[in-house]
Amino acid sequence: QEFVDLRWSLNHVKLLYMISKYANPAKTVEDEESWIRSVPLLVMIYEGIVTGVLDFDYAPQSVLVTQDGGSKRCFMNVTQEGKSAIDDLREKKLLNGLKLSSEDFQPITAYQISAQGQEFLTQVPAKLKRD
Repeated sequence: QEFVDLRWSLNHVKLLYMISKYANPAKTVEDEESWIRSVPLLVMIYEGIVTGVLDFDYAPQSVLVTQDGGSKRCFMNVTQEGKSAIDDLREKKLLNGLKLSSEDFQPITAYQISAQGQEFLTQVPAKLKRD
């Protein structure tokens, strides 16, 4: 198994665990699956930083958000390190990604933990998950 040989930072593991609480693949054909969109995920990462759970830097960034069927720009505190950690997890197939379009046809990415990611989290100590 590929991920056994990898060394992940605590931030990567905590981020993967956080995503697993909100976005999971279906286990059977009848099961529902869930995804988390990129903007809500960035907000959750920021909240994790502010509460001291995640150790990333952040800075204000102009972001396009969809509201009431239209897009508008607003400033959000966004972490480039957090976005990079998401990319790392995607690259090693611990996260699935899905490209969507908003009502006004703006591209959106949504994420969910993969089966490999779920298997990886079984190796994570319970104490780390409580933090």
